[in-house]
Amino acid sequence: MSPAPSGTNPASATSVAVLDNGDIAVSGGNTSKFEVSLYAPDGSFLWTQTPFSGAANAVAVTPGGNIVAAGFESTSSCGGQTPAVTEYTASGAVASGFPVFVSCPASSGAFHGVASEPDGTIVAAGTELVVTNPQTFVSWITSTGTVSATKTNPAQSDGMAVAAPVSGGDVYIAGDNTTLNQANVAAFNTSGLDTSWGTSGVASLPAGLSASGITVTGGPGTIFAAGLGSTSAGFVSALNSTGTSISWSDTSSSSTRPTARSTATSAREAL
Repeated sequence: MSPAPSGTNPASATSVAVLDNGDIAVSGGNTSKFEVSLYAPDGSFLWTQTPFSGAANAVAVTPGGNIVAAGFESTSSCGGQTPAVTEYTASGAVASGFPVFVSCPASSGAFHGVASEPDGTIVAAGTELVVTNPQTFVSWITSTGTVSATKTNPAQSDGMAVAAPVSGGDVYIAGDNTTLNQANVAAFNTSGLDTSWGTSGVASLPAGLSASGITVTGGPGTIFAAGLGSTSAGFVSALNSTGTSISWSDTSSSSTRPTARSTATSAREAL
């Protein structure tokens, strides 16, 4: 993450986001450090922060230009992991009210995806372990670091990525159902799963085993999800805005093609 990682267990980069001025924020770490770094557009290293042990699994940029990262803190409680979110200004200063450690949803938990809503509210999604059965959990955190809501979804085993439409409203979580061995997308709001969307709040993606990336065009419009396909290679699917129809899917019949990890739309599409 920093210009010269050292030691026997250096940090791994996990996610990237671009600020309006072109600076690049990168999240990463390992179980020994939660790490966030910033680089200039020419690749010059600007700063890095390692606020606690754990790992930063996702990074996003708020409408105000701050950098948010989500992951977990390594701890003796919560099965060894406590879901965590932190926020920094573009200069690397810790934002007021952060970091935030979300109360253990069950025996253990970690955030895997994060997004910022138009008003600056942070939405983080991850996986909680309920005995041996994982399920998605989603937390909403205000711009001042207050956890305003946390909701769960047993129909989705792993919450791997979050998309927040620029118009507000529901957020979309990419993940999977390990019982059905199938990728899916779930729609949440602060009241919980939006059962009016998809099929009782969830849209299955038959082309995939697990979805780990998601984005949505403004409106909301088309929802794109990508991840590990049923052929053990990459897949991408396009859902309509109501979650009731898959517009198209593409998978590989060859396991030599890469697994898709994330998706993106241009800024012009999102407006």
